[in-house]
Amino acid sequence: MNQKKNFVIMMAVAVVLSVLLGSTNAAATIDNVRCILWQGDPAKYHTAISGQQAQLKGVITTTDTGTTVWYQWIFGDGEETDPVSLTGATKYNVAENYTYTGAVGTPITAQLRVADNSDMVNPVTDTYLLVIAEEILDAQVNIAIDKGLWYLYNNSYNSTSLHTFDDSPLMAWRYSSYYASPTASAVQAFAINNHKINGNTDEDPYVATVQLGMNWLIQGYYNTPANPMLKALPIAPIQRNNIDDPEAGQASPNGYGIEVKDSGSRPIYQGGQVMDAIIASGVQPEDDTGRDFTDRGSNWTFGELLQDMCDMYAWGQYDGTTGSYGIIGGWRYSWNQWGDNSACQWAAIGMIPAQEPPWDCVVPEWVKTYNANWLEYSYSQWNADLWGGFGYTSPGHGWGTSPSGLVQMPFVGQVGFDDPFTPDDDRDPKWIRTERYLADNWNTFLTSIPYAWYAFSKAMRLAQPQPVERFVSNNLDWYNGS
Repeated sequence: MNQKKNFVIMMAVAVVLSVLLGSTNAAATIDNVRCILWQGDPAKYHTAISGQQAQLKGVITTTDTGTTVWYQWIFGDGEETDPVSLTGATKYNVAENYTYTGAVGTPITAQLRVADNSDMVNPVTDTYLLVIAEEILDAQVNIAIDKGLWYLYNNSYNSTSLHTFDDSPLMAWRYSSYYASPTASAVQAFAINNHKINGNTDEDPYVATVQLGMNWLIQGYYNTPANPMLKALPIAPIQRNNIDDPEAGQASPNGYGIEVKDSGSRPIYQGGQVMDAIIASGVQPEDDTGRDFTDRGSNWTFGELLQDMCDMYAWGQYDGTTGSYGIIGGWRYSWNQWGDNSACQWAAIGMIPAQEPPWDCVVPEWVKTYNANWLEYSYSQWNADLWGGFGYTSPGHGWGTSPSGLVQMPFVGQVGFDDPFTPDDDRDPKWIRTERYLADNWNTFLTSIPYAWYAFSKAMRLAQPQPVERFVSNNLDWYNGS
């Protein structure tokens, strides 16, 4: 009897040990399982619409390439997928489309399960939260953002031509021969959706994306060190009669500006995008960039970097004269070149937030004055003066250049108007007429290009004295030709 009892005890211990050992092996094999978070918050819910496919997304990391793991999605409504095997890598991005049905407001807790066995014993799991939302524009926007970020995460660019000065890891995106601005736009897209550089990488896979993308922008070079993403250039007062100093008003001017060198393509177009990404990423002005741009013997802070990017735009603004407009500013393809309103918006997009706390970058007033002269020069109005717009390299109007002009207006201190139903003496007529032109021709504007839509969105959000949230035709009874 005692022998039989001891045998049963030993068998029970063996079963317990096998379970524990199985769990230990799984933990050793499976490094991490992370479902994609909505807005970087594990407590927030992804948006789903009843009757439409939702996309569940997760990242699995393992300890070695020879490991085989199995994963399955548990949808939270009683349904689940069959286990699927993965092998040959240490990182897997997995997604599954599934159609939920339910009342608006219904919360759903789905789950990604990963195990080192096809029976899914002792799985490592993570939850994926969703909520059924009303089928309105806001819900559709949330879903589009969710899918867009996942697309970016899965479609970075890899090449043996991409390097970093300190051999650190990177993540980059490419468009044509551009490597800085596409990466900056990707980083900004993640960051403005709260996947910040100082987030928790154990919970949020997108945090590492922001970290590696920022590392490419700061430390990266294309093919040869002569093509860094960011490069320091000496600057000095060069505007009319050496009067206008790009570093005027700074406590510690250093005689340098920072341009986006990239592979040598269009620094004006790319600089503002990189500045926007830096500000959005979550770094602080006092944080160390990890790079000494001028061999001074110490790394630059992000605050110093951003100030010198502002200085570069100040130094590189066009400073010729035209008719009664005096010195006109603006930017184009190369520094100190006659402006065009396709490029000009990027200077404004970079410098507007750079001037705000906590960055507090200094932009001399003469830079804004000359840019305002450019806006006056490139502006036109027609249709009995009801409509206005901004031209490309001369007075005129265009679907891309007109919103670009609106982006520049808050940079130079020209206000838009904050309520489309109330006359306001502080409104700038150029803004009113241009907004009216876009509103009255909205359907046609929507057939233009995404570049124009981006500029329009930026303009409405940057408008002063407050963002424009209601965009309507402005042919109102109180209009009197102002």
